[in-house]
Amino acid sequence: MPGLLHRLCLIATALALVTPALAQTPTPTPRGFTCTNIMGGNPFRLTVFEDGVYMVAPFSGTTRPAAMGEGRLELAENPIYYNVLSGPLLEELKADTVHIMSPTTLMPSGSDGLFNCSKAK
Repeated sequence: MPGLLHRLCLIATALALVTPALAQTPTPTPRGFTCTNIMGGNPFRLTVFEDGVYMVAPFSGTTRPAAMGEGRLELAENPIYYNVLSGPLLEELKADTVHIMSPTTLMPSGSDGLFNCSKAK
């Protein structure tokens, strides 16, 4: 019986030590970008999350509303671009690839042309 009690105390101690560490693990922050077409018009917001989900939202007051919604991205084997799997980038803006130009600049491209995305401040 003393061996069982010792093991239970060890398990309880391990749980007590691990729980605060898990609670303090920071959640990855999404990366937000302000995007425009190549001529600087029709701005929209692009938010990319660590798990490959992205969100597109138009800015208020745009003359032509940009696409709105969420979709999925897949980081390519050579991590210099994302393949757009679904959502408004692919379906409405016809961008099938998002090139990673730098940590602060993305460039979605496809059959309707290029978009320039700079990290939002």
